[in-house]
Amino acid sequence: MKELSTRGLSINQMMFVSHLLLVMIIIIGMSAARYNSEWNTRVASVVDIARHTLTPTVHDISLAVAGRNYSQLTMPARQKYFRGIKDLVFLDIRGMSDYSDLPVGVRYWREIRTMWRTDVTEDDLVTAREVRDGLSRSLVEAKDRKRVKLQYLFNKASEDLRVLESSLRLSQCNPLPWSEPDLPPQKYLLQPETETLHIKIALTNENGGSLWAVFDISGLYLLRNEIARDIVIEALLALSASLLIIWAVTVRVVAPIRRLASYMSHDLEKMDFSAMPELKRQDEIGALARMLKMLADKARVQLTELRRRSDTDVLTGLGGRRSYENDAQALFDRERYLGNGIGLVVCDIDNFKRYNDSFGHRRGDDVLRVVAQAITTVISDKDRAFRIGGEEFVVLSACQHSDELYRLAENLRKQVESKNLPHARDMGTVTMSVGAIFAHPDIELSYEQAFEQADALLYEAKIAGRNRLRLCQFSETNTPSNTVFDVPHCQPPCEQDKD
Repeated sequence: MKELSTRGLSINQMMFVSHLLLVMIIIIGMSAARYNSEWNTRVASVVDIARHTLTPTVHDISLAVAGRNYSQLTMPARQKYFRGIKDLVFLDIRGMSDYSDLPVGVRYWREIRTMWRTDVTEDDLVTAREVRDGLSRSLVEAKDRKRVKLQYLFNKASEDLRVLESSLRLSQCNPLPWSEPDLPPQKYLLQPETETLHIKIALTNENGGSLWAVFDISGLYLLRNEIARDIVIEALLALSASLLIIWAVTVRVVAPIRRLASYMSHDLEKMDFSAMPELKRQDEIGALARMLKMLADKARVQLTELRRRSDTDVLTGLGGRRSYENDAQALFDRERYLGNGIGLVVCDIDNFKRYNDSFGHRRGDDVLRVVAQAITTVISDKDRAFRIGGEEFVVLSACQHSDELYRLAENLRKQVESKNLPHARDMGTVTMSVGAIFAHPDIELSYEQAFEQADALLYEAKIAGRNRLRLCQFSETNTPSNTVFDVPHCQPPCEQDKD
């Protein structure tokens, strides 16, 4: 007997096509949701880091804009700070003076490695030249006592003219490769064509102003491609499995399938398969019911894995920045509450920017993986390791004495040194500097205090020549002890330092 058909399609064909479309919608929806969640999480993390690097300067810049203080805006320390911000490519400061209602404009561009004024006009140059020439004429006619003061004013006017000419020339000869986005303050924009992140932050002076910052996020777009590839592969596997399931169930009756379809319309997290009678059947309907449950469980596992990945640094496999912010202080406080000693180790790869500049970021990523592997090799199951940004790592160890922490921290340093990874020319091999703090269980100490002290010791190790361990412990007076171990030019902690 021929199967009943509607519009040229048999019932089985209609069931097959309809359920195939349904499964594809589910797979595409879940894949899109996972992709959007992963991508948005990464973007939010990058934006937060970018904003946090600029926020500490907003107050000082606002004060300088309010007083039209270009010396404060372009001082070497500020330029050094901007150069030290990872991935900051460009910064434009605009505002209006609170006292003279005159515009203020200063620009920083990493490619040029300097800051200059952007509000200079030809009229400003004419005025500056007239002031300098007037002082020059007065200087010729001046007497000895007055001549000293005029000479100072003439030198200052000459320098001001030079700065104005240089700023105007830099503005005219350096067109920007980006168009300024029309962004309200505190918002951001991604430009895929240039792989840059644009952020605007409002100034706090009375007449207002803004910072327009451009960050290089090419690494983020590389990560996006990897995320999309993994999701497509998983979606294809899920679709292949679904095709087999649909083919098996379309040869049976419609009512159980409709009942199964009603389950599929539920929210994934709220599906209750315990009430599904088809699971007990031994025919195709029962197989479909069990496969549907398997897909839902796999989807739940994937969602769980997605949440886990958001807490894991993708590059190194260590705890990521989010995991660090959520777990580090809790672990520290828990050990303190249990009356245990705890060690905090802060590590930083020496001259890592020089390595990236010499070999490229891909090779730099390889170094980060090797260092992470070295850390994983040294620490025990009770220890936790995180990558908190760039080339900086943090290890928390529930040790009971400073000598245990010494051995752990020194092993970390030696493990990296033993890899003999070639550095840039004249830099030898890749090494790591370490700052470590041991906190006794019988003193009150916050995690912030411990981290600040360990970070300061890391900085001292860098100053002392790098590839060193600087270690100290907090005494019963809640202050760092005077004993600091400087490795490799020191001995392990002596007996009086173990208490």
